[in-house]
Amino acid sequence: MGTIFTNPTKTPNSPDFDILIRDCDDLRMFPPHEGRLSSTHVLKMFEGPLEIHPYRELEECHQEKRQDSKASKKLDVAFAEIVNVNASLIIKTLTRVNEDGFMIRIPKQENIVEDEHFKPTKSEDVILQEKLKKFQTGTLSLTASHLIFETTSSKISILHSHIWTVEKLPTTYFGSPIKVLTKTFRLITLHIPKEEDSQELLSYLITLSKPLDIKNLLAFHYRNPDSDEPCSHGWNLNALLEEYHRMGIPTKNWHVSNINENYKICETYPSMIVVPANKASPILAGSAKFRCRGRLPVLTYLYSNGAAICRCSQPLVGFNSSGYEDEACLRDIARCSPAKNSLYVADARPKVVALAHRAHSKGYENQEFYQSISITVEFHNIDNIHVMRNSIHKLVEALEKPSTRIDFRASLVQSGWLKHIHSILESSVHISRRIDSDEINVLVHCSDGWDRTSQVCSLAELILDPYYRTLKGFQALIEKDWLAFGHRFTQRNGFIDGDPKEVSPVFALFLDCCWQLINQFPQHFEFGEKFLILMHEELYACRFGTFIGSSERERREDLKLSECTYSLWEYIDKFSNVYENPNYDYMNDVVLQPDISASSIQLWTGLYSRFFSSVDVRESPANHYD
Repeated sequence: MGTIFTNPTKTPNSPDFDILIRDCDDLRMFPPHEGRLSSTHVLKMFEGPLEIHPYRELEECHQEKRQDSKASKKLDVAFAEIVNVNASLIIKTLTRVNEDGFMIRIPKQENIVEDEHFKPTKSEDVILQEKLKKFQTGTLSLTASHLIFETTSSKISILHSHIWTVEKLPTTYFGSPIKVLTKTFRLITLHIPKEEDSQELLSYLITLSKPLDIKNLLAFHYRNPDSDEPCSHGWNLNALLEEYHRMGIPTKNWHVSNINENYKICETYPSMIVVPANKASPILAGSAKFRCRGRLPVLTYLYSNGAAICRCSQPLVGFNSSGYEDEACLRDIARCSPAKNSLYVADARPKVVALAHRAHSKGYENQEFYQSISITVEFHNIDNIHVMRNSIHKLVEALEKPSTRIDFRASLVQSGWLKHIHSILESSVHISRRIDSDEINVLVHCSDGWDRTSQVCSLAELILDPYYRTLKGFQALIEKDWLAFGHRFTQRNGFIDGDPKEVSPVFALFLDCCWQLINQFPQHFEFGEKFLILMHEELYACRFGTFIGSSERERREDLKLSECTYSLWEYIDKFSNVYENPNYDYMNDVVLQPDISASSIQLWTGLYSRFFSSVDVRESPANHYD
């Protein structure tokens, strides 16, 4: 064993620390990685100089330090084998240590962390129950990052950040059971021999799966073993301005404006936005005041025929209000259309919802106020985040319970999941046809313009533009329509402890829709199902900083993610060959024409049924949406 401790006469961050490192062969990279850590890695992980001694000298050190009145202030922390240690807890501990120093003891095998907030546990003779599999008896270890179940022949390791729900079940003959459901759709039941151990495990899992502080997420303490580059390296791989330039912007009709520099107009928009070329700043600022949360109409995509997809939030129109600047802004967007003076407004919501918002001084565009242009407003009937959240819960219930094929299909229909997929795809296809065939500019919004709007804009662009069907282009699409335009990733995916009503599988629905398109057009995409599953798993793992935060401003200014976390895009760029579709035909550069009939929408079994397989779910319940 090795012992790590600082010079007791100096603070952990003193620049003049003498460093001695030896007997540290049991140090390994986190997350699980077989490569050994060098002394540089150790210093980087703990953000301070360290002195490492063999464990046999520990007691002698204690005896010497007890002679010092300050010795009682030293902290002796035992923690898990570094294979699975979460540096965040260690760093958190070090920040609480008295300035005289700190001491850390590293057992080579025991999974133990003595911390006032966390004490990892290790239980023997735990029985693991998983659907349609034999019961397994093994050892359960709870580390600062993983829940690990091991037998002599197998190992199951679950990231805390992947845990969705934890439930204590009534005691059985096998012990005190805890049911764990993951966000990757795995369900296990752990039968713990002792009731007190079961209660302790329940408490820790609830706490560790929902940290209170966003900076306790794995991304802030992860050191990528596959990259020698600084963490800032991958953050400029998909720059927004480069994507605008790829579209041909600026043009005679559109230009990039810095009116939102320092996010002074809209905090949840990118700092650089694309607006009509002749639009003055006061008009744009006035339009922002007339839109919910300041999310004024701006361009997100310019098609090759000159037609544009624009996006915004709902207007603050109420029952009969109007905004001169907002009307002027929409008129200019209409005049930029190849179909002159025409604008199609796609309100992603059901009309009844849009009408209800009028009572709160919101609503939708009143066509009477736009006499000088031809404006059409249509409602695309996509349900809100609360309906989607309930739907995914019902889908999991359908997958979880034993049932026949007929019963499962009935439960799947009742969940409404495939119906939501259909609604989103139908809206996206309709928008793409307006752009491609009608050559008319389209303005998309829902309520706030960061959930359903992101879904249908990005999918319509995926249908229209073959570039977005490449690995590089798909990243640029997410970077633009999801990250830059302020989808609330932290809240919607429940990364930290917060309002459960804000959680909803909005991005997961988008990935499902992408899979539906790949399923119909497998040769038109450079990537396949494996890549989409990676995106889904990394979304919830929080190993990279890419999906953390809810706006460009928050990522850049508050969290400074490019300075302290790695980008998922760098990882994908390095291992792109792993995710490339061998059947991809780059010559297939046509606009996709998806079949969106009821029978064409399938359940994504590769994602949802990897661990649920009690019934044959390959067939979709055709014609049973209603």
